[in-house]
Parts: sequence; C-alpha cells; structure tokens
Amino acid sequence: MSDYSDSTYDTSYDTSYDTSYDTSYDTSYDTSYDTSYTTAYTEPTYDTSWSTSSYDASAVDAGWSATSTYGYDSTDWSTVADVSQEYMDDYRTSDATGWDLHHASTDAWLAGDTTAAYDLNQWSLDAFAISDTAWDTSNSVWDSMAETTTVTTWDTSTASDTGYTSTYDTTGDW
Repeated sequence: MSDYSDSTYDTSYDTSYDTSYDTSYDTSYDTSYDTSYTTAYTEPTYDTSWSTSSYDASAVDAGWSATSTYGYDSTDWSTVADVSQEYMDDYRTSDATGWDLHHASTDAWLAGDTTAAYDLNQWSLDAFAISDTAWDTSNSVWDSMAETTTVTTWDTSTASDTGYTSTYDTTGDW
C-alpha cells in the first residue's frame, strides 16, 4: 500500500518559455581585408656555369699531360633488357588490341553500321601506331642506353704543386 494518500499534483507552475529574445546578429562588422600588402618572393638562382663534363686537368697545372686514355663499355645490360622487355610487352598488347578493333570494324561494316566501322577502324590505326612506336623503342634502347666510360691517366710528375692530390669530393656536400 502507498503511504501517499493525496493523488493530486501541483500544476500551477508556468511551463511556457520566453520567446522574446533577439536571435538576429549584427552584420555591420567590416569583413573586408586589405589587399594592398605584397609579398616579395625572389626565385632562387643557381650557378650553372661550371661543368664537369669538360674537365681538363691540364688547365689546373700546365705541367700535367695525358699519358693514356681508354674507354670501356659500362652499360648495365640487364637494365636495358628490362626496359626493352617493357616496351615489347606494350607492343604485344597494343598490337593485339589493334587487331581486335580491326576485326570489330570489319564485323560492324558487314552488319551495315558504317559509322561504327569507321570509328573502330580509326581506333585500330591508333593502336597499331602505338605498337609500332613500342616496337621501335624496344629495339632502339639497346643503342640509346649504352654507356661508355672514358678513363684518362695524367702524368703529374712535372706539376708545380707536388702536394696537390687529384681526387675531389663529388658527393655535393661541400
């Protein structure tokens, strides 16, 4: 049993809420910004006037003279073979695609769809052009990727500066 005998509730309080608050916001603030400021940026420049490709040791000391020069094949032929193979794979893929498009063009022409036949024929020609380029490149890399290293030996016995060493740092951290 309940200890509460009064079953009435007090409902005299106000449950409405005040809606008189101003919910607008002030738009009078200036939101523009000054664009008159500039940032001066100067692209860096690099001295490219020197070149190691035309290095002449006799220019360092006129007493130096070349005693021997020889060259040898320093080509990494396995890399050349990999590149050639990649172009040959491109050749095979584009050649097969060209023939597929050519056959589809013929089928479309036989079915009477001359527009599709023309478009498919043009695409087959494009695919064959890609295969021709890939074939040529696959063969030409054997020449274009070949490297020859030239070694020159210098006689420095008549050099004026006997303390000079002809080795130099090529790591670029100087």
